Amino acid sequence: MKKTAVILTIVSVFLWVVFLLFYSLSCWDGFLTCHLDECLYLTAVVTGTIAVALWLLLLARRWNRKSKTVAWCLYGIISVIWLFYAIVAGRSQWQLFEKRYKCINDNRYLMRSCYHGWDNSYFGLSLYQREGIIDYTVCDLDWYYLPFDNPQLFVYEDADAIVLRYGMKDSIYTDVFHFNGKSYIGSAKDSVLMAVKLSGKK
Repeated sequence: MKKTAVILTIVSVFLWVVFLLFYSLSCWDGFLTCHLDECLYLTAVVTGTIAVALWLLLLARRWNRKSKTVAWCLYGIISVIWLFYAIVAGRSQWQLFEKRYKCINDNRYLMRSCYHGWDNSYFGLSLYQREGIIDYTVCDLDWYYLPFDNPQLFVYEDADAIVLRYGMKDSIYTDVFHFNGKSYIGSAKDSVLMAVKLSGKK
């Protein structure tokens, strides 16, 4: 059991170091592909929690029944608080556990949502481009209010166009953005939509 506790402690520390090192070097401009950052974070949290439990079990062998009961009750309470905090911190500080939407016409791009507000009633969308094992931020698109259904992302590099289709309040909307995140509006939006529609028919 002691060997298992040592191994889990080493694994947890290693995963935390890798996770924190990546985020310190990425400067918050990217995420690991395929939810690898979330896997690192969750595995570090879980292995660390289990390792602490094993060390407590080893120490508790020397204590009387009352001391063991108090120790395990405190551990249970602290673990619940820690796990809750880890999820909240992962979602807010590290911006993990948010939805990701793949681009339909170009698999190098994807869109990621980040919820805000005390009731998570609105959220921002950001476009990312995949380069190797990292998804780099291209631009922030816009703020949207719930309900927001079935978003579809299309990216057209040659036309400098990011097309987002989504449902809201039983209606279908289409927003078009430059690669700097600014919206096309009016006749410019119509022209871009016509251009990408014609390019799709070729």
